Amino acid sequence: MPKQNVTLNDFSSGLVDTTNPRDIPDNALSEADNISFTERQSIKTLGGVIAHKALFQDYFSGATGAGGSIGASVLEGHIAGGYGMFTFESDYDVGLTSPVSKTAAGVKDQGAKYILYMDCLNAQFHVYDYNTRTLNLLGSASPFRCQVGGSSVVQHFDFSANKLEFGQHDSVVPSGKFTGDFIKDDDNSFIGKFKSGDYIRIENCDDSSNANNFQCLRIRDVNRTQITLDHKDFFTNDANESGSPKLHILVRPVYYYAENAVRVSDASFWETKGGLDTDETDQYQNVWFGYIKRTHFHDASGATILSGSGATFDGWDVKANDLAAPTELTVSTSSAYPSGGGTGFHLEFKGDSALSSSGWIDVAYQCAISYIYDGNQESLLYIPSSSNVFTPSGANKKLNLELHAKAAYDSRITGARIYTRQNLTDDDWTLLIDCDLSKGNRTTMSEPYQIWTDVSHGTQVDSGDLYSSDINLETYEILNGFSPDEQKITISGGGEGYRTAVVANRRTFIANMRTENEEGVVTQMRDRIMYSPVGKFDTFPRSYFIDAVKGDAGEYVKLEAFGDRLLAYKQNKLIIINIASPNPAGWFLEKVKDFGGCKHPHAVQKAEFGVMWANEFGFWMYDGQSIRNLISGKVNESTWEDFFTNGTIVGYNAKYNYALIIKDSINISSANVLVYDYRTGGWTNATNSIYTTTSDYDSGTVITNMILDPDNNLSFGIQREKIGNDVNDTSNPDEVITFHQWDESTNKGGLNAADCYFVTKDLDFANPARVKRFYKIIITYKATASLTTPISYSVNGGDTYTNLTGNFANTSNAWDVLTATPSVPFEGQSLKIKVKGAPGNGVEINDISIEFRTLLKNPT
Repeated sequence: MPKQNVTLNDFSSGLVDTTNPRDIPDNALSEADNISFTERQSIKTLGGVIAHKALFQDYFSGATGAGGSIGASVLEGHIAGGYGMFTFESDYDVGLTSPVSKTAAGVKDQGAKYILYMDCLNAQFHVYDYNTRTLNLLGSASPFRCQVGGSSVVQHFDFSANKLEFGQHDSVVPSGKFTGDFIKDDDNSFIGKFKSGDYIRIENCDDSSNANNFQCLRIRDVNRTQITLDHKDFFTNDANESGSPKLHILVRPVYYYAENAVRVSDASFWETKGGLDTDETDQYQNVWFGYIKRTHFHDASGATILSGSGATFDGWDVKANDLAAPTELTVSTSSAYPSGGGTGFHLEFKGDSALSSSGWIDVAYQCAISYIYDGNQESLLYIPSSSNVFTPSGANKKLNLELHAKAAYDSRITGARIYTRQNLTDDDWTLLIDCDLSKGNRTTMSEPYQIWTDVSHGTQVDSGDLYSSDINLETYEILNGFSPDEQKITISGGGEGYRTAVVANRRTFIANMRTENEEGVVTQMRDRIMYSPVGKFDTFPRSYFIDAVKGDAGEYVKLEAFGDRLLAYKQNKLIIINIASPNPAGWFLEKVKDFGGCKHPHAVQKAEFGVMWANEFGFWMYDGQSIRNLISGKVNESTWEDFFTNGTIVGYNAKYNYALIIKDSINISSANVLVYDYRTGGWTNATNSIYTTTSDYDSGTVITNMILDPDNNLSFGIQREKIGNDVNDTSNPDEVITFHQWDESTNKGGLNAADCYFVTKDLDFANPARVKRFYKIIITYKATASLTTPISYSVNGGDTYTNLTGNFANTSNAWDVLTATPSVPFEGQSLKIKVKGAPGNGVEINDISIEFRTLLKNPT
């Protein structure tokens, strides 16, 4: 028969290993590693990780970090696998003149972009300003920390010498698959200290050259005597650790952003600081970090009337996110001021006068007070137990009142409201005075504010005469949408937190929180979603909740939103709630997807076209209408099972429209990486793509979650897993976080010669019953470096490859043709072609042509 030519010029299906290589589509590949489909039907060398072009140590040579270190070591910190980083934009540039001061002048009213990363050991965080390329970081004097006052000492659990045993996984279990490394305690003291899911740091082990000191490990389960890890082959066997080990529980930061402020909580409920002991006064807590520009008690020109300090605020600051109520309200018939600055107000009842009609009558009226935060978030009421009433002289009266204030008030507080009701009743609390700390006061919500009166005092001011002609219709509940009798309206205080949060439809949704319930008991509510009123992003009344699914063994891991759908992930279920209605009464459970949950919150990523996530059953996509498993028909279930771990995380590369899936955020030294291209639906492996040099990973590496930086580069931080004997020595690399970004222009292709290659389908040319004789392989390609014998072949479905003669030349990125030939023609029933690249040679393949002849003989 005559010679024939078959051309392959479409490789867009990518890696398919669900069936025999002979049965996959013609445009699929039976093997693929470090290749990219960015040119759609062509194949290019995949990019990879490079040092971040902005978050780079040399940029910070003038910055001073905690402990006085400078230069590279300012990027200090500790990583909990898959956590730590957040990016946000603000109307205001930090603009600090000193990187260690959080109240320094220089804030600019201009759009700004930031990267925030947290030290997961001590809850300190660094803020990188993308506008000025400066790192405004923690300082030893005034750190950005999730703590408002108190000691900065991090709690740890100490163990005496020769009490702990470290061991590798039990080899009796098949392949060690379901059993990780273990720690045993002779004193049986683990219960009450650690729990399943905790991320721990181990220090001060000195046996076997400090072999068992680690930045971050994840606990799979725990009992009195033993901790079992979610990893294996980490520990060095040690029957009696002679050092004095210290085990820390790491912070797992949870962020959300709204109205120019970042909120920070901890999925570990701040156990790194004080365990679950809510009585510790210096325990870490949920914080609000944002810019505040505000003047209290100003005159008509906008300047404060106070001569003392504490009335003008201009800077970024960290605040406990507690929306605390006032602690003082005194009602009397004389002029006086609160006992302390910012504690509350004094209300003077100056008398009354007759009106033709008024709702006021001659009974005692009890008073209560609240604070207003950020212009619209109202605290619960403070109801004083004494000196809390006034009594009009008769019916139909106009009341004459005056409010007395004493600065300084917290900078987030924008006002206060005083309410009243008939004494010794359970009537609704009705508005009496609406106070704005900047503009003044009013007795109805419709009238203008009356500015504050200067009393020629550094910290004291008066409202001047205020008149109330009638009882207002507005009550606390009408103004806020919830009752003042709520047990609590914030997630605040020592040991309180939430494991996931998202802002959607101008509300904040949080889930799996540890806080006070309706009875005032601090407890973990694993099955509960709470939500805020519209526009009140820190307010969580206990009556504002969703219990969509209760009583199963799972708990909420991640909340995400897409369109008008709230996606609530438990470990094994995805719950989709329709939140399109402006009234929560109109929300409804739309779908429960079994086997659709996630193990790690950063295994979920949002893109403009939907939400993607990885779990043990596959890689999923929700587009607002349907849920699809993107490994279906592409990646063999056994391949995925071997790949997936509880530490698998996902990043989305918006520039090239593909997902990066990292096997384990706690151990990327041995992890593979998978890439899914949304434009073609093609998969590829990405071995060594997240390495810069192999030496960086000799001791294993912990990685943060992946973010898109303000330049839309897929970015993350890494740190060595093994810490050796230099525990908390900030001058040593073990304490330094290195930041990376993904870059396609590098044509990286991994680190080693074997990292970049692909293998075609096992081609039988639609005639498996005949043997073929093969003469040459013709490839249209371009490359930025030369490569010797890049083409090889295997026949009859084999896995042994023979090189063909012919080399890739450095074409300076211009198209060329390589004709690869055997020394003599070879025969086979079917043919697989392997094309290998090399890191950095920038190979791109447009088409592959095969010259062959079909012989009139059957395969034997």
